[in-house]
Amino acid sequence: MRLKAIELLGFKSFNNRSLLLFPPRGLSVIIGPNGCGKSNIVDAILWALGEMRPTFLRSKYMEDVIFNGTNDVRPSGMAEVSIILEDPEREGEIRITRRLYRSGESEYLLNRKPCRLKDIRDLFLGTGLGTNSYAIVPQGEIEALITAPPQQLRMLIEEAAGTSKVEEKRKETLKKLEISRQNLQRLEDLLREVEHQANSLRYQASKARRFKNLREKLRSLELREAAFRWQQASTKLEEVLDRQRDLQLELEKLRKRHEEISEGIAEKEVDARTLRDEIEEREKERLRLEGKRKGYSERLKGLENERLNILRGIEEKRRKLRDLRDTHLELTDRRNRILEEIEDIEVALKSKQEALARIEGGLSLLDPQRKELMAKRDTLRKKLIEVEGIRIRLRNSLKEAQEKLSLGQKKAQRLKGELEGIAEKAREFEAQIKQKEAEREGILRALNEMERTLNSLAQREKELGERLSKKRQELLTLSGEINALKLQREMLSRMEADYAGYPEVIREILKSPAAFGLSDVELLGDLLEVQKGYERAVEAVLGDRIRALVVRDREEALRVLEATEGKIPVLLLPCEDPGGEGELVRVTRIRKFHGLSSLLLGNVELVPELPRRPFPGREYVTLDGLYLDHRGVLWGNRSSGILERKNLLKEISKEIERLGEKWEALRKKVEEIDEESRGIKEQRQQLEDERRRKEKALRGNESLQRNLRGELEVLRRKEGTLSVELEELAEESSYWERQLAEVRRELEEREKERKGIQEELSEVEKELKRLEETLKEFEGKRGSLKEELATLRERLKGKGNLVRDIELRIQRITKEEDSLKEEYGKLKRRLED
Repeated sequence: MRLKAIELLGFKSFNNRSLLLFPPRGLSVIIGPNGCGKSNIVDAILWALGEMRPTFLRSKYMEDVIFNGTNDVRPSGMAEVSIILEDPEREGEIRITRRLYRSGESEYLLNRKPCRLKDIRDLFLGTGLGTNSYAIVPQGEIEALITAPPQQLRMLIEEAAGTSKVEEKRKETLKKLEISRQNLQRLEDLLREVEHQANSLRYQASKARRFKNLREKLRSLELREAAFRWQQASTKLEEVLDRQRDLQLELEKLRKRHEEISEGIAEKEVDARTLRDEIEEREKERLRLEGKRKGYSERLKGLENERLNILRGIEEKRRKLRDLRDTHLELTDRRNRILEEIEDIEVALKSKQEALARIEGGLSLLDPQRKELMAKRDTLRKKLIEVEGIRIRLRNSLKEAQEKLSLGQKKAQRLKGELEGIAEKAREFEAQIKQKEAEREGILRALNEMERTLNSLAQREKELGERLSKKRQELLTLSGEINALKLQREMLSRMEADYAGYPEVIREILKSPAAFGLSDVELLGDLLEVQKGYERAVEAVLGDRIRALVVRDREEALRVLEATEGKIPVLLLPCEDPGGEGELVRVTRIRKFHGLSSLLLGNVELVPELPRRPFPGREYVTLDGLYLDHRGVLWGNRSSGILERKNLLKEISKEIERLGEKWEALRKKVEEIDEESRGIKEQRQQLEDERRRKEKALRGNESLQRNLRGELEVLRRKEGTLSVELEELAEESSYWERQLAEVRRELEEREKERKGIQEELSEVEKELKRLEETLKEFEGKRGSLKEELATLRERLKGKGNLVRDIELRIQRITKEEDSLKEEYGKLKRRLED
């Protein structure tokens, strides 16, 4: 395949859609200044081929490849790169497109059709155009490839040979086989679990069929019992109806008595209503008078407040009237004083105007003399300026020559210093090059050591992964066994709680023993505890007695028999322990009643098989549940499963506890392995990061060495250039020394000419200064008089305005006095009213 074109939109520095075409033959070179986006084109190719690591694209996050905007251009919302390749075998083009939105969503297209990243990677396997292939080498990593370890070189050789595609497919197939193996293993575990649950369900189904038969028998018995109770209820109903008729007659008598009493109550209620109406009328009259009294009180308070307000108003008006009279007198006196001041100002104004006329006459006589002296002074100044200009030019030339000479000397000193600095710097660069070479060797040794450590950590991580997978599988199997046992325990516990296998009447007695006249009642089956394996033998001996209710005295036993009509057995506790020690007694324990086991099982002998000729009066039982009583009657299949269910429930609880402890230990082991695996992964990641840092440091070291050698060469060339400049400076310094001597001689001649002009100019300026001082004195007096005249005019104008203001205020105060007198009179009349 050959790269034909690249199309970019919104990728890094390419905001607008850009199309780069590559020639069909030859070498393509992309040139441009730093920062123009050359490296971004290589990043775009890597990114379009499926690179998922932002650091390999010189970014921190994947979203950083989207154009981020400038001061004038808005950021882009999407980055898109399309690579167009020519396939000479198929004689067609392949277009690969990758898009990334700022929301994080990405798309891959193959020939403008959506596809997966895997499809793109599979396409380039074996072609050398993958993200980790040899075809794309980032900037500064050619030496890293040359010095790469054997394992990395092998990957590049396999990629170039085209075997990586086959290796990738082999890894993918092995991964699928491993997943299929794990699925088969889980399926086998599920089949075992299903088989286990099926066996349990078969056992439950047999129990359910037996329960159904017993329920049908119970239903027929309950129907017979209901018919008997219906007959009893009919008899009781007739008695109740007779009693109802007697009560009906008695109710008629009571109803007549009630009507008589109701008539007397109605008369009393009429009298009570009349009295209540009269009380309500009196209460309304009292409330009306009370409201009227409160209105008069409020009006009296208002009048008193109004009188106080009028008195305060009269006092306020008196005070304001006094203040206005005082202000009127004060303004009249102030107006008279201002009129006197206006007369004084007019007299002073006339005197100042006469003095100003005299000064104007003196100034007109001195002005021609001043003009003549000023013309002479200007002529001398022009000559002086011309001489001074020549002197300044000469001085500038002198200064320039001195500066040139000084600069040449300084530059020579600087060049000598630079030469010494260059020599010193060259020695430093040589030392740095030796130091960086030693650092490079140390980094290479560290990288080799890291590679060995990473290989050992990878092997250890693989071993831990296999152990972790095996332990997790064991943990899953244990969890399945525990859940199955919990389900079985829950079902058995529910049967125990519901008293499965017991008649309904027993359940009612156990729910509320007080309703049957019993203080405390126990089931023999609940009290029995039998060792495992002896359940059928004990149940065969006891028979229906295992469902018996255990009572403490004969009265309770009779009450139970009466309530249940003798349908359930009742076990009466003996007054003393009858003794007897058989094998069944040793394996059986009855809680709360220790002697009861001897009474029930003491005369029974446990045998492997029934005897051919039993002894008269003896009883025998086998572990399978065959029971031969003392009468010689053989009983078979008398087991109800109550004791087996109790023992099975205990065994299941113990097994759940044991498996739970085993599961917890296994879980801790899994956590330990997982923790160790995570630690190794973190250690590997740290080593990988450290290796990348070392490799980066190595590239930086080599780049720095190249820079140092380049700078050392630059310093050597600069040293030769400075030596040539130093020789040229020596010739230039001798030229400026000759120029300096000629300028100094001419400057002395111009200095003598300047001094003569300055002496003559000084005499003229003295005479002019004396005359100007006289003029300045007259000007000062004239200005002072003008200012005084303007001040007097302003004062005169201000005093006139002030007199007008005072007269206006006097008029307003007079009007305000009249208004206050009128208001004062009104308030006095209102107070009298």
